[in-house]
Amino acid sequence: MPAKKSSAQKQSFEEKMARLQSLVERLENPDIPLEESVALYKEGQELIKLCRQQLENAANEVRLLNEDGSLSPFAQDDDPPQRPLGNGGDEYDVPF
Repeated sequence: MPAKKSSAQKQSFEEKMARLQSLVERLENPDIPLEESVALYKEGQELIKLCRQQLENAANEVRLLNEDGSLSPFAQDDDPPQRPLGNGGDEYDVPF
């Protein structure tokens, strides 16, 4: 039986980013209790993971057809090169 999607998984990318912004604003409050801070941090980490997956999926969908008919990743000449994250994995820095 497939796992149920969480409410965050059902949200659009833009909705996830808006939620992340609101989490950051709440976490910047110095009077927030520790337990709430930890819960908000965990929620933010999950949202970041989902946003990265969405961005990666979108990047994989955006491809150009070469003259010989093969597919290659879409890239613009002015795009900065992606830097691997410090964890040694295959993930790349995302601007959030």
